[in-house]
Amino acid sequence: MSKFYLKNIRRTMFVIIDEKLFLSPPNLRISHGDWFRKEGWMGHNDKSFLEKNPRGYIDTEGLYIYQGYNARVPAISKKILKKIIRDLQVKLNINNKLHVFLGTIDIPKNKKGKLPPKNDFGSISDILKIKNSLK
Repeated sequence: MSKFYLKNIRRTMFVIIDEKLFLSPPNLRISHGDWFRKEGWMGHNDKSFLEKNPRGYIDTEGLYIYQGYNARVPAISKKILKKIIRDLQVKLNINNKLHVFLGTIDIPKNKKGKLPPKNDFGSISDILKIKNSLK
């Protein structure tokens, strides 16, 4: 089992494989790596899956997307990123006012175990040009 710091955050995880979105069951209390191994996408000693596929999670504070063991800004086009954000918003009915955060900064974690994001991509409504009157 990996050293996992986000156990106390209610979140839904996701991964992007070949530009397709895959969602975890809601509120899993495991790491992405543990989820990937349960799905059979990654072996115990295989680091390539985590390095290759952008992943992230949605919680009450935002939508976080990163890639690799160092949780860097994902190598993904803006077009695909917007498609993934739209898919997440529709499938999970998340609040349009939440911000999308890319990558992390390697400084001490906060009380919840989160690293601060490197980039704030903006609110879902701004990214997708959705009117906020419904949410």
